[in-house]
Amino acid sequence: MLCHKPHGWMDQPHGSSAAAVAAAPEEPPHNVPQDDDERFIVGLVLTYYRRHPQRAHAAAGPARRGAGAAATCGPAPAPGKPAAAPAAESMDLWMRTQAGVAPLKKKR
Repeated sequence: MLCHKPHGWMDQPHGSSAAAVAAAPEEPPHNVPQDDDERFIVGLVLTYYRRHPQRAHAAAGPARRGAGAAATCGPAPAPGKPAAAPAAESMDLWMRTQAGVAPLKKKR
């Protein structure tokens, strides 16, 4: 499978094209905003986080826990008590979210 090459061999430049690759301009880092649109979005997120850090942590919590945990939003049920129906909780969450969103301009 490795064709008798050491680990990381493919990540290094080889042969006559190595000089051309070395002379090529480096790509900017991917974790830095690349244009005005990205800087605007990053600014919005930072502003929201700085004004509402607890809400930002709560909103990011399900995404950080993984896809399996995202389906069960909220605290775990107390021991000995049955869990509420996930479909009912999801529908309730959807209705509350939908009620809080203002419609866009109506089409003409």
